[in-house]
Amino acid sequence: MKGINRISLLKNTLIVIFIIVLCFLIELFYFNRDVIKNNNKYTPEIVEFNGMDYDGKVYKTLNSDSYIVLKVDSNNNYVNKLKFNYKSNNSFEWEINADDNIIKQYSSEIINLAVRTIKINTSLIRINFKGKDITVSNFEVNNKIYINYSRIIFMIVALTSLFYFIKNVKKLYNNLDKTYLIIACILGFLFMLVTPKVIGSSLDDNSHLKNSIAFMNSDEFTTSKAYLISESRNSISTNYFTSLEEQKELYNVIDKSTNDKVVVSLQDYSSKYNKLIYTPFKIGFVIGDILHLPFTITSLLARLLNYIAFVLLIYFAIKISTYMKRIIFLFGLATSSLYLATQFSYDPTIIAGLILAFAIYLRMLEDEKINYKYIIAFILIVIWSCLPKAIYSPFLLLLLFIPNNKFSNKKLAKKFKLMVIVIEILLLSTFVLPILLGNTSGDIRGGNVSVSLQLKYILSNPISYGKTMLRFITEQFLQSHFLLGLFMFICGLQDKIASKASGLFLLYSITILYVVFTTRVSDKQICLWQKFVFSLMTIGFLILIPTTMYLAYTPVGSSSVGGVQTRYFIPIFLPALAIIIPRYNNVHHAKDSLYPKLDHIIIFIPYLINLYVVYSIISRGIGF
Repeated sequence: MKGINRISLLKNTLIVIFIIVLCFLIELFYFNRDVIKNNNKYTPEIVEFNGMDYDGKVYKTLNSDSYIVLKVDSNNNYVNKLKFNYKSNNSFEWEINADDNIIKQYSSEIINLAVRTIKINTSLIRINFKGKDITVSNFEVNNKIYINYSRIIFMIVALTSLFYFIKNVKKLYNNLDKTYLIIACILGFLFMLVTPKVIGSSLDDNSHLKNSIAFMNSDEFTTSKAYLISESRNSISTNYFTSLEEQKELYNVIDKSTNDKVVVSLQDYSSKYNKLIYTPFKIGFVIGDILHLPFTITSLLARLLNYIAFVLLIYFAIKISTYMKRIIFLFGLATSSLYLATQFSYDPTIIAGLILAFAIYLRMLEDEKINYKYIIAFILIVIWSCLPKAIYSPFLLLLLFIPNNKFSNKKLAKKFKLMVIVIEILLLSTFVLPILLGNTSGDIRGGNVSVSLQLKYILSNPISYGKTMLRFITEQFLQSHFLLGLFMFICGLQDKIASKASGLFLLYSITILYVVFTTRVSDKQICLWQKFVFSLMTIGFLILIPTTMYLAYTPVGSSSVGGVQTRYFIPIFLPALAIIIPRYNNVHHAKDSLYPKLDHIIIFIPYLINLYVVYSIISRGIGF
């Protein structure tokens, strides 16, 4: 046995070594195929400039329509990378014009280096600058061999993991909770590797960054000066930093300010309990301060801890579940939630918390008697998830539909359910009381919104409000981009996968439907009465979620609903899918499927889709 294990270990080691060597060869000879023959860099000749002043060292734009013309080496007209230094008081737009091919570019005032990969054959390059008082110098054409270590790491991890998954597919499928941990750890590492170390990769991440650092403070907080640079969304847009060299320069600028402390005023009068959801982020920033880590590394640590919280919530949901293991596994690997969990956002942990709560509820329905550990866990998780978004608090009302015969006596069951109602009222008050007290004005991001005035409008115009809600539900859910947000939405990095997003969404949807309709469920696990409860719950959330957004994020009296993101509806998909799961008589093993030979696809499809998304981000050349 030891000999066999040693042989197997040797074979696996040799395969991994082969993969590593292969990836390096692919990087060297395939991705550098256009420059491998030349492998040089040089200073191009400036043959013309207009609308610019030259003092012998630098060129300075005099108006917003200036240009400079560079002559490419006549021996090799190929240009892989174009580089120059600049200085500007504002971010600016510029264009690369080569043989009538116009490539729009953007640069930030935060750094003074532009390095862009253009990969074009031309004899002349004209650079148009759309700004005044921009100084430029040190132009360079770089055709050197470039080793992208992030791409190499991606290829090694992808190929090695796929080899392992294929070899151990049966074992992985029979232990979906542990398999989820493995896959989620791999994908989390890759997403953090290839996305920027600053904000700009998810919606409202500047607000979440601020709340993560400020945490329970409401008036002011002390932080690093690097924060002021990092939270400036307009100055550090991913459009401004599209090369590794530029990103390194940005991170250096940010990290140099790590030890410079500043006091930031907040004037944040929202309730402190709403900020508890930022605890994982805050722990990361506290550890970073204690260890005196650079700000970019501290930010990564904060995001990592939040991602760990997300993964653990989904892991326990899969572990505790019986017949919905595979469904939760697929939702836990949906790109939209998985990707967002690696950024500054609390939505994924809210979604994961509610998924775990629903899994606990289903488990309580299956057990003969009430397990009070499950009861306590369910209540705490729902409260944790609902404090920042009280709209999800009706999840708590599921406890009212636990059959009384599961309790030791009916009197205890009634007392328990009365306590649930009291907790629900308290949770709802976290949203209602601020309105009644006049402490809630609306969208903290700005805009002509007012919760109290909007509520008055609804009460005085119920028919108009009803039409708005009906139109939203019927129109939005039929739009492809709205549905795509369930699984494929990755914010500002989405354009690279836009052409294939519909196909990926369809593939993911078919996989989920396959799992739903091949799941074996008995009457003991879910009865028709519970399906009716889930139906009411689904319909209720379809109305409550847009209503909440209409109150807090939509201008008063508007005929449309603003601020609604598809991911807000993800928590209600589990009860919705539980409705359509077919029931079978005499089912003894809920985890068994009707077609076990096809079940292995649920491991590979979400993993391959996420690998494709990661590679699409790498192809944009950002975030390494």
